[in-house]
Amino acid sequence: MTVPSVRTLLLVEDHLASRVAMRELLVDRSFRVLDAGTLGQAHAVFCEEPDKIDALVTDMTLPDGLGSHLAAELQRARPDLPVVILSGRDADDPEVSRALRAQRTVFARKPIHIDELESVISHLLESK
Repeated sequence: MTVPSVRTLLLVEDHLASRVAMRELLVDRSFRVLDAGTLGQAHAVFCEEPDKIDALVTDMTLPDGLGSHLAAELQRARPDLPVVILSGRDADDPEVSRALRAQRTVFARKPIHIDELESVISHLLESK
């Protein structure tokens, strides 16, 4: 019997209570979650183990910049990195539309139910 490997997510969310709740729910769904509240923290976490992160889940608006810019930077380092951009913005928002031009990048509107988030992440990881 093969034991499924644990997938590692980098979760970037500036609202601490939301980040903690999402992290706990994703851990309960068998993900390993590394988390950050800012772009700077996310870069530091990514640099520690860039090849071990299976997907990026980021809020669009962070205190020190846009999650879409973080996604673009990390995908330059790892072109195969799947990205989920979370936002209260609409999918037709110009910044969201620009971000979605990147390969392996999807948008999910906040608030999002954990079942939907897990489904989006799993779909991206399976299509790798």
